[in-house]
Amino acid sequence: MSSKARTTNMRHLLALCLIVFGIHLPAHAVEKRLSILYAADMPVISKETKGGYPRLATAVSQHRAQSGANFFLFGGNSLGPSSLSLFDSGSHIIDLLNSIEPDAMGVTKREYSYFEEELSLRAYEAAFPLVASNIIDPRDGEIQDGLTQGVIIESHDAKLGVIAIIGPNAAHEYLLQHIQILEEESSIRRTASLLRIQGAEVIVVLHDSQIPSLTALIAQGIVDLSITKNQFFQPASPESNSQRILTLVKPDRFLKIDISWDSEIANSSRVDWRVEELAKFVAEPEMTKQRNDYINRLDRLLDLPVARITTPFDTLRKTVRTGESSFANYIADTMLNYTKAQIAIFNSGIIRGNQEYSAGHIFTRKDLVKELPFRTGLVVVKIQGQQILDSFNNSFSQLKESKGKFLQVGNLEVVYDSSLPRHSRLKSVKYMNQPIDPERVYSVATTDYLFNGGDNYTQFASGTLEPSDNGTTTMIADIVLQRMLKEQTVTVSKSNRLVDLNESR
Repeated sequence: MSSKARTTNMRHLLALCLIVFGIHLPAHAVEKRLSILYAADMPVISKETKGGYPRLATAVSQHRAQSGANFFLFGGNSLGPSSLSLFDSGSHIIDLLNSIEPDAMGVTKREYSYFEEELSLRAYEAAFPLVASNIIDPRDGEIQDGLTQGVIIESHDAKLGVIAIIGPNAAHEYLLQHIQILEEESSIRRTASLLRIQGAEVIVVLHDSQIPSLTALIAQGIVDLSITKNQFFQPASPESNSQRILTLVKPDRFLKIDISWDSEIANSSRVDWRVEELAKFVAEPEMTKQRNDYINRLDRLLDLPVARITTPFDTLRKTVRTGESSFANYIADTMLNYTKAQIAIFNSGIIRGNQEYSAGHIFTRKDLVKELPFRTGLVVVKIQGQQILDSFNNSFSQLKESKGKFLQVGNLEVVYDSSLPRHSRLKSVKYMNQPIDPERVYSVATTDYLFNGGDNYTQFASGTLEPSDNGTTTMIADIVLQRMLKEQTVTVSKSNRLVDLNESR
């Protein structure tokens, strides 16, 4: 029997078996594929580790030069805060991204660093869609102006649907008044259904917080993949069972994701991925020039000496968000001296530099903007001692996560135990060596963020706001700058204002 005859007989036998066992293959099944390059968390363009846009431009260019359907998704987390964003509310980030041309960008809470209106302006500046699938403006029930609920992007006959979900805590963390954050799972299901109707073959969810239902949504075929940039998530590994829930942990890297599927078989997608370092790519010259133009502009604005540091200190995230910080003490004392209030309390999240300073360092305006990039207002409020005590239960509730809600203080001695359950860690609070009287009213210098209920601090809003002398809001960064310019030196110290009994054992 000839080879051709044998092949024909095998085909007939296979067809007979399929008929007998009731198995039907699609008539025109075609394997399709697409590739995604995902990057995120690049707010500081002067740092290669947090703003390597010239190298990213090269990586994206090489990615797009490959055959087939290739997409670039940017995960956001980048419009703020930063020294330059303090001046342009993240407009320079959009300008840089326009040169790289993402297919879509996911909105995270960091995109709201300068509030809703500025984000809408950035969306209109962008030459790509900014996706936010669970955000609406409660004033009209529609998605926030300029944003997109979901989007389908197409290349080489492959249709990729993109959903972006923002965490539920963003509104109160960033004091957002004009958006409503919808429940994650229902938003994903609703948007995914619309995208499938419109022809999406693969759907990816970009997100900035943990979504417990993601595993089930992927198993049910509602979506195919989720990607996040969040340093508190544990990264998946190629050997794990989390092939479809991916995390980019370090901002100086990107994810390369390959997805293949059979065009006629539902839920047939297969995912392969790897992490690549931006440092392996040569910086693209034009993007380098564009980036350097912004850096030089910032240097001209801010590279002016303010004061000389006499005692070393650091503003590392763990330092300022889990215990007493000498630089935070300096800020608190400045607030007290300016307002003449009895107590100073502020959220450590206003300190963002994450730097170490040695004695002799010349502190510049650029350093100050790095440390205090938000236009945080200073207010004085009269509240009862019980409200002060209650605020510290909130302050110590997320010590392990190093959250910015951790309070720094002036004129207080606060003792806590980080080993205890999260809402039972406060041991004592003293003012002028005396326990805080729950019934007594104290004047407290604090931030407008806390007074307006940021980070779930309802205690400060319950008090009475003292009017400012000139009717305008004083910025904390401004009074710190005034003090530095006047004294010409920065001397900081600790004084047992915040004592963790678990650390002293």
